[in-house]
Amino acid sequence: MIPLGLGKTYRNIKRLRFIINIFLKHGFGQCIDQINLTRMLSVGKRIFGFKKFGNLPPDTKAEHFRLALEELGPSFVKFGQLLSSRPDLMPAGLIEELKKLQDNVPPVPFEQVEGLLEEELGAPINELFASFNREPHAAASIAQVYKATLHQGDSVMIKIQRPGIKKVIEEDIGILFYLANLLEKYIPEIKFYNPVGIVEEFSQTIRRELDFMLEASNAERMKEIFKHDKTVYIPGVYWEFVRRKVLVLKEVKGIQVDEVKRLTAVGLDCKQIAVNGCKAFLKQVFEDGFFHADPHPGNILIMEDGRVAFVDFGIMGRLDTQLRNHIANIFLALIDRDYDKLVNEYLIMGLISTDTDINKFKNDMIDIIEPYYGQPLKNIEIGVIFSQAANIMSKYRANTKVELLLLIKTLVFVEGIGRQLDIDFNLLEISKPYAIILLKQRFNPQHLMSTVIKNLGEFSDLMRVFPQQTQLLARKLLEGKLELGISSLPLDELIKDRRESANRLAFAMIIAALIIGSSMIIQANRGPFLFGFPALGLLGFSGGFMLGLWLIISMFFSRIK
Repeated sequence: MIPLGLGKTYRNIKRLRFIINIFLKHGFGQCIDQINLTRMLSVGKRIFGFKKFGNLPPDTKAEHFRLALEELGPSFVKFGQLLSSRPDLMPAGLIEELKKLQDNVPPVPFEQVEGLLEEELGAPINELFASFNREPHAAASIAQVYKATLHQGDSVMIKIQRPGIKKVIEEDIGILFYLANLLEKYIPEIKFYNPVGIVEEFSQTIRRELDFMLEASNAERMKEIFKHDKTVYIPGVYWEFVRRKVLVLKEVKGIQVDEVKRLTAVGLDCKQIAVNGCKAFLKQVFEDGFFHADPHPGNILIMEDGRVAFVDFGIMGRLDTQLRNHIANIFLALIDRDYDKLVNEYLIMGLISTDTDINKFKNDMIDIIEPYYGQPLKNIEIGVIFSQAANIMSKYRANTKVELLLLIKTLVFVEGIGRQLDIDFNLLEISKPYAIILLKQRFNPQHLMSTVIKNLGEFSDLMRVFPQQTQLLARKLLEGKLELGISSLPLDELIKDRRESANRLAFAMIIAALIIGSSMIIQANRGPFLFGFPALGLLGFSGGFMLGLWLIISMFFSRIK
């Protein structure tokens, strides 16, 4: 009997039992027993099957976990692929096994796809396209790809969602949430790995991947990013044919980036391809903060003129300016072999808590990097270092950002392919100029000015709501409803911290008053004048700007101490 509270997501009892039986078959009987799911099995399975399949040799567990996921279909294959990008949570052996998960599945009969395509586009295929190849060019778990020709003569690739796949995935997401909750309930030590959070991350990722309108927007944004780059090609989107379940892009003809022999045979320069491809990814990461996060050979093609073409924009990574600055600092710390700087960056990013034994963490990081000491930069495998650092994060129970994990996966791929194309490929050397430029931009006067204006705006918002918040605080105090939380900091540090905060707030109010007063003087337009403006007003503005700049810089340096 299904436990109460499963809701309509779990209406397919047969599917849930099927999943349990598959995991039982592959040797996970102990786990099934631990999370109290044996009640879902038939009496015969409980008596005989459980003993037969409940315990397979430990050294085959990772392989059987992968086989179970493949047997369970698209949702679980995609889930396994997500787990393979989590070196901060999963053991290295399991990750290597999950990387073998294949997304290739037998194609759905064209008749089913044809009906969905015509329903989405609102017209028969022969009216929409001059020609249409009914044999799929590629078949994956979520969609199938076909080649066609438009009436104006353009060759296109049509990505069509598998009929009914969204319903299947939604039901499986519900089951995964249920299983994750059971794991946290019955196996307390697994809470650190946050199974529910992992499923939540998976659900967001795969739902975005199911929305082809979003993928089309991603492709359009990538095309804009590389519009002036003659070494990169992004296929155009045919928006008149784009729907949530249908995507039409210009056909890209090329050779997969890992087919080195074919690339050499047609006379292409593999070393230059490695450099161009690497620079394309570094531009995405350091300059735009928007990068292709599903890099595998099938998604990167090399055209006959040597251009690097990206396809499939369903999974993209996003990095804000702050995170990009941290990554740039990490790259430079690796280049300089500056362990203190490297550890400090991890601390500032919040990846390790202040409770962590910093010396032990630093020594673990040194153990990773030390073997590279004294070697040429080309021998330093930055992707490997990042992956090993993510494993250390797991040891110290750090909260690793999802965006950073996507970046690690991308860097591992870029470095691996780069070394296939060119044995002397050096990711660190190529990345150094990008990191330096990004860090220089941080202290650009224009950037500092925009930061000042932004902070002044935020201060203005604070002053606007401050009276209301004070009134609410006073009301709670009078009604006896005010609750105070005590920080875990030592009292002297707490007092010092509060004093600094109060001083900064008072200083910020003085700056605001100075700017407001200067504005009133300029508005009054009374002399003496300087450059056509009241001199006293200009003096006040200049003083306010310098004091505000000093305040921001002092806050920045106090933060990184």
